[in-house]
Amino acid sequence: VTQPLSSSQTWDGVYYVTGGDFTIPAGVTLTLNPGTLILIDGTSTPLSQNGIDIDVAGALNSLGTAERPVTITAANPYAPWGEIHHLGGASTYQYTDITRAGHSPYSGHTNKGPAIRVDGATVTFDHTSITDIAGKTMYANGGTLVFRNCLFSRSVMGPEIFTTAFLFEDSHIIEMLGIYREDGVTDDDDNC
Repeated sequence: VTQPLSSSQTWDGVYYVTGGDFTIPAGVTLTLNPGTLILIDGTSTPLSQNGIDIDVAGALNSLGTAERPVTITAANPYAPWGEIHHLGGASTYQYTDITRAGHSPYSGHTNKGPAIRVDGATVTFDHTSITDIAGKTMYANGGTLVFRNCLFSRSVMGPEIFTTAFLFEDSHIIEMLGIYREDGVTDDDDNC
């Protein structure tokens, strides 16, 4: 897939995102059924900010199950993709594995890009893992984040949040790889 969605869709199976950023416009919902595998082009250039992004102005609902999780990862394990950028709206990830991302525009501390970027959106993660990220797991500025039974691991750092409502319940942050900022969660403005 290379074009923005023009209407709501449900994906089931294997999808390959290539040729530039992929957009889910406002008013459009992309639903990922259990077992769906999303492969995304990235770049092998170290410290790159040019991996392909998924820009979500509408909604992305990843509805995996324990038996059939959804996986969103790099098409080439040595070429991390960019980020999922939530620009408002509400999205849900359940039983979803997000890996091999982070070649996205730098933000906040560490001069690294996130796997998930949230700008004023409400995003709920349930039984979701964000692991093996070239940058940080997440960067959020405004909105609401809910994590239940989640795992963040093998990234530069955990979520970095500004003016964001944040619930982190029965979840774990382990094996962060940052040299200077290997924080679990960073609240940068005391307004969370």
